[in-house]
Amino acid sequence: MDENPYAVLGVAVDATRAEIRTAYRQLARATHPDRHPNDPDAEARFKAVAAAWDILGDDDKRRAFDLAQGRARSATVAPDEAVDAVAAAVERAQDWAERGVLPQVASRWRGRGAEAVGWAWQEREALVRPGALPEVSWWARRRARQLASEVVVVLAPWPLHQATALFRRRRGWELQIDPTALWRAGFRSTELDDAVMELLVTRYLQILAVARFLPPPTDDGWAEALAEARERDDHRVREQALRVGGWLLLAAVLGLMFTAGYNDW
Repeated sequence: MDENPYAVLGVAVDATRAEIRTAYRQLARATHPDRHPNDPDAEARFKAVAAAWDILGDDDKRRAFDLAQGRARSATVAPDEAVDAVAAAVERAQDWAERGVLPQVASRWRGRGAEAVGWAWQEREALVRPGALPEVSWWARRRARQLASEVVVVLAPWPLHQATALFRRRRGWELQIDPTALWRAGFRSTELDDAVMELLVTRYLQILAVARFLPPPTDDGWAEALAEARERDDHRVREQALRVGGWLLLAAVLGLMFTAGYNDW
């Protein structure tokens, strides 16, 4: 085909596949010969549109055309490939976060979990590197499942112009990840896995830290921040113990009153 397929479809050379598909469908309807029965050139225009889509709608043919024109198409524009690659990376990262990271946090959970979250923040550089799954108690696994249920991870349905975004839901949070933003930033293969892992685990920890733990601005403040978190957890544990003790005392008093009344009867 002598005509430039980009010019035929009226799209830019860095257009996404979705943009090219939309342009093709619109032109295919507009140039169909049945809509122009008295135009002898209608069939030629329709065939040109179909030929342009045949090239630009196929990644391999499009890449070959761009190379033949001396213009390698930017590898940053590959939304379909980006979605598949990022979706796989997110699945791996979420599996590690829920089975490797959250159980470790849950095993240190006391009170409101302030110190546990503080520990995770301090160790986050190690936590974003997957390893052997930790051996934790049944209680920690149960707590980890509860924490994981508070976060829904999805691929962004539209461009965010940033890698991730958090949205408050009725119960918990929704974490959206933008595949195109990561792809355009140049992340591929293992680099993409590493980037998604760091983003997802860090976001999980940010969500857990809300109203629980505020990371110190400098490394010198960690000891003080963790001590304050431990004190808040201790206070919450004492409150819970007093509450449970109060209910047990009330139950014991009611039991004695019932027993005394039954004996009198």
